[in-house]
Amino acid sequence: EQEPQIRALYTEDAQQRFQLMREAQGRPDPAKLADLERTTMGKVARLLTPAQRKALLDTRTKAPAQ
Repeated sequence: EQEPQIRALYTEDAQQRFQLMREAQGRPDPAKLADLERTTMGKVARLLTPAQRKALLDTRTKAPAQ
């Protein structure tokens, strides 16, 4: 049930990113991209169970291995 809804949110995100890239001629404002990501992740998080939200947060806050 969640998967198609989340897939649609990511599709919308990709379309908006493409629009930002096109409007900025390939160099979009990092603040606008960050705002778009926050908005999309907020929408995704609302569809998840508490355990799923925690798992998502855990994967997003871990530092990349060096």
